[in-house]
Amino acid sequence: MSGVSPKQKSWFEKAVKDLAGKGEIAITQAKLERFLAATSSIPLPAEERLRELAISLEHEIFATGWSDLYKIYQAASQLNPMNPWVYHSWGIAALTWFEDRQTPEMDERLEIAREAEAFFRKALELAPQQSEIAYSLGLLYYHHPAHESDRIHYLEKALTSFRQALEWNSTSVMAQLYVAHCSFDWARFIDSEAWELAAQAYEQVDRERLFLEWPAWRAFKCQEQLAACYAWNGQEDKALSLFNQLLDEIERLQEDEFGQLEEVSDLDEMVEAVTQKLTCPELQHRTLEQVKRLGLEFIYGELFAQLC
Repeated sequence: MSGVSPKQKSWFEKAVKDLAGKGEIAITQAKLERFLAATSSIPLPAEERLRELAISLEHEIFATGWSDLYKIYQAASQLNPMNPWVYHSWGIAALTWFEDRQTPEMDERLEIAREAEAFFRKALELAPQQSEIAYSLGLLYYHHPAHESDRIHYLEKALTSFRQALEWNSTSVMAQLYVAHCSFDWARFIDSEAWELAAQAYEQVDRERLFLEWPAWRAFKCQEQLAACYAWNGQEDKALSLFNQLLDEIERLQEDEFGQLEEVSDLDEMVEAVTQKLTCPELQHRTLEQVKRLGLEFIYGELFAQLC
């Protein structure tokens, strides 16, 4: 996978801006040809320049939605049908577009998901044993539009893909994390006897690397979910220790200029555990204080009801 060099970034961005124009973006073959001509001095293959174009625009507003972004990747794949990273990026774009906020109609969401699976499998066919592609395929199954209606099916397929990613790259911290997430969901929704296995999966996540290489909230959430696994498995001492360590870290966080604590995404698992499973008044009080600090009272009313 290659990208646009820093020296040519401004030139590339100008070409992207010229193609996008003002208002909703409409993709035509003529526009793509002009873009390729404008970027011909950039030492990347034509299909890679189109791939970079699609990545640059994937969060913009298109005149016909997914079908416009689709046209860019389709043109790139036609220029070089043997480039696996075109298909990989195509699939990643589809993961965003089958979310309900992007595509409200379920039939359309399912169709985009089917396309994404085909793109990832084509990428794996062209680049066998690529951990990154297997991980992306796992994300497709984990977030599939139909996962709630057939949770066992999609969790099993997601686990298979994430484990395959780890087989090909044992240091893939995100694959480690999503194996744990799948195990957590399995224990929560399917088999309540599986909490110990979920805890073991979270223990195997390299949390130091997760903190260093990814946004801090992921490492916070990983520890929160590990603690929740111990709580639901009846290992109260371990759960209390981990939750209190996490609260120590949260209490030390400083608000940004907007009065936010971006390192913390939510406290869902902690609140659920301290209100439904653990009976430690001190932990409940500390959790309540951080709920207030984060401005989450309206979400966690159950916590207030229990503590009042």
